[in-house]
Amino acid sequence: MIKLSRRASRSRLALAVFLGTAAPVLVHNAHAEADGATPASASANSGGGANSGGGENSGGGLETITVTARKTKENLQDTPISISAFSGGSLEQRQISSVSGIDKVVPNLVISETAPIGGSSASASYFIRGIGQTDFTQNTEPGVGIYVDGVYIARSVGSLLQLVDVDSIEVLRGPQGTLFGRNTIGGAISLTTRKPSKDLGGDVSATLGSDMLLQFKGTLDAPISDKILTKVTFFSRTRNGYLTRASDGIDLGNENKFAVRGDVRLLPTDDFTIDISIEKQRNREHSAAEQLLAAFPDAAFPAYNNNVLQGATCGANPAAAVCYNSQWVSKNGKDYGTGPAVSNADVFGLTVTATWQVPEPVLGSDIAVKTITAWRSLDSYFTDDHDHSPIVIDRTADYYNQRQFSQEFQITGTSKLVHWAAGAYYFHENGTDANYVDFSIGSLLSGGAVQNNSLAGYGQATINLTQALSVTGGIRHTSENKNFIPDEYYLTDFVASATQILPAGTPQVLPGAVGHIHNTETNFLGNVSYKLARDIMAYANYSDGFKSGGFTQRLAGPPFIAPPAFAPEYVKVYEAGLKSELFDRRLRLNLAAFQTDYKNIQLNVLSPGLPNPFTMNAAKARIRGVEGEASAKVGGGFDLNASLGYLDAKYLAASGGIILQTVAGNIPVGTGLVNLNSKFVNAPKWSLSTGLSYTAHTALGKIVPRIDWSYRSDTYLDALNTPQLHQSGYGLWNAGISYTDNSALWTVSAGMKDIFDKRYLVSGYADTSASGLIEGVYNRGREWQVEVRRKF
Repeated sequence: MIKLSRRASRSRLALAVFLGTAAPVLVHNAHAEADGATPASASANSGGGANSGGGENSGGGLETITVTARKTKENLQDTPISISAFSGGSLEQRQISSVSGIDKVVPNLVISETAPIGGSSASASYFIRGIGQTDFTQNTEPGVGIYVDGVYIARSVGSLLQLVDVDSIEVLRGPQGTLFGRNTIGGAISLTTRKPSKDLGGDVSATLGSDMLLQFKGTLDAPISDKILTKVTFFSRTRNGYLTRASDGIDLGNENKFAVRGDVRLLPTDDFTIDISIEKQRNREHSAAEQLLAAFPDAAFPAYNNNVLQGATCGANPAAAVCYNSQWVSKNGKDYGTGPAVSNADVFGLTVTATWQVPEPVLGSDIAVKTITAWRSLDSYFTDDHDHSPIVIDRTADYYNQRQFSQEFQITGTSKLVHWAAGAYYFHENGTDANYVDFSIGSLLSGGAVQNNSLAGYGQATINLTQALSVTGGIRHTSENKNFIPDEYYLTDFVASATQILPAGTPQVLPGAVGHIHNTETNFLGNVSYKLARDIMAYANYSDGFKSGGFTQRLAGPPFIAPPAFAPEYVKVYEAGLKSELFDRRLRLNLAAFQTDYKNIQLNVLSPGLPNPFTMNAAKARIRGVEGEASAKVGGGFDLNASLGYLDAKYLAASGGIILQTVAGNIPVGTGLVNLNSKFVNAPKWSLSTGLSYTAHTALGKIVPRIDWSYRSDTYLDALNTPQLHQSGYGLWNAGISYTDNSALWTVSAGMKDIFDKRYLVSGYADTSASGLIEGVYNRGREWQVEVRRKF
């Protein structure tokens, strides 16, 4: 993260407080931290993110950035891994108010604001270097770990975080298997929130914008004494949707969020700190703005409706309202669905973090001990009218509940010779997903209950062999148990085939058929770094990791003996990089090149003859790429930043065991082919960005205009490379300006995103054989907003 505080003495260590939810809090840094220092890259003069320049140091160069990617504080330029870091202030200048926006400025990162199945507007999918997960079920795991103040958020539902009261974000690219653990094979995104201040004060802001955006934020630091610091934050955001249902006028893709959080920091001694955070968030929104892109009337479910249920009518008049075909493809910003359109979520989080800075060195090392205890609950209900028509072809509703508890113990040490971190981690979750599905051929209940446990121990150390040469080694051992108890049966008689009808109550998975997975893994890291000059470092890095296996819970065909399971997937990554600061620290240039060996890849595809998507270990692959980030203080008040990402992802072969056959390199899966020429999901070959800001100090106050451009080359949104889910390359332009008066109490800002109103797909789902549909979510388009803020 960006440096949150300068340690005035060994007795003070900056802590992370668990936010525990998608809850929003203010994006700027109104006050110093409890020990009186401001974040390193969030000064008033900051023109960019942590990798794109900060405020000036005493020599007029780029500001030093402190991160904690390796569990100890260190300079970004001394951290020999590929990492991007941003302060809350720099994200605000770029008009990034949600975590989904950071992929416009981070190379090889793709974030889809809506999961492609389900309709939840509180869900997101994250991909780094072509690795991630699109499914939201509790039986599949993400490939990118999301952390808030050091606490892992396990589910994609509820992971679309609003960047409010965030001090910093770190994006770690590549597997973080030793220090972060399972499910970080693509990388990790770590958010750090602002802590309570010793000074009484706060701020409030109001924002108006396009589509009737109305947003209010506020925070109040209210110290009770020098030993008891408190802070309260609230957030409210409403906005109209941007896709209207013709049947009832419901605006899909709207926003209606409210959150409140309380933080307490206890300072019983100079060496001991306790942070307590409690949070509540409530979302009451319509379904995501999914729309029908294509319809296939000859597919199984539409054909049953058109030829059997409505045969007489559809045979004579295919354009009749009871017939399913291309007449229901979305047109002119309209959708024709009639099913429920709901996306509700309630999240509660509680965290207690305690840190003890050992007063005296132990064997020459400064020692810190930390414990992070976190509990989080999620209750969500969301629906999806997949067929987007008045006809019941394919509709779903999910009652989605999850509880998680985690406990981590950390001990870190720092000396001139060695920096090290060790710890133990325990994670437990249980949850249920009652997935109600209505097809034209019948209705069923899918889903069930999960109970997962994970226990891990880890250690990592960096030894400084000379002033220039350092070596790092790390290891983590993980033991996990996953259980799935299906609760799946037919609610009505179900037409399994032309000759078979499964009566209501028939279980899809035999009663008592519980799925169980036990897995143990050991992950390693090796790193060598060498200082070629004072401000130039080269490094080589090896790291590996795994993503947990799981179960397919969407079962709609003949009865199964047990829930179909899939195994973990694995990566090994070889990386080399260069970190440099040039021209008296006025230019920062960081480069990395990598190769990923990727096997047992979990793909969400359609299984032959069954009307439900399966997750399978379908292939192995290699991914190569390059990343570059640059920041420069051009002079005269100008700050420039740029980033570049390149990906070359290629399937190498089919995994053994579950593929029916391999013919000329093709892997038959359902109605499509994943073959050696198939493109990865959410893996654009090129991702580029650049931004320029200017800071003008005038007699009336400070004025900061900024312009940003980002580009992403063509991308496929599903594993089968469905043509309708191919998004061609596009570029986006944003611009903004802010004014702060001389008292630094009032700030007025205005901005516009996607100036040229470029429309592009952000997620999509295709089922052309059973449900006969392809649906997708487009971005909102051009947006503008004006904000007024007052500090006090």
